[in-house]
Amino acid sequence: MKALADPARFGMVQEIAAAGELSCGQVAERFDLSQPTVSHHLKILTESGILVMRSEGKHHLTSVNHALLKTLAELLPARLSSSASRSGSVARR
Repeated sequence: MKALADPARFGMVQEIAAAGELSCGQVAERFDLSQPTVSHHLKILTESGILVMRSEGKHHLTSVNHALLKTLAELLPARLSSSASRSGSVARR
């Protein structure tokens, strides 16, 4: 969730999802950010499991981990409603 909180990273995930798969360079072309900044954001998204990266020759192609996002979409509402009903208030961590 923290990885997706950054607007630039969220936008990158949206672009990659729409395209199906993009190289790092293709992602950089779509944003007004430097290549190192794009690489940094992609690294965070890959380490969090949101993106999956594969190599093809010199290119690193990224795609969205749809299975993880589907699981998150299924679990989050249940977790939110069960914590709210258990504590009656917002838990702070």
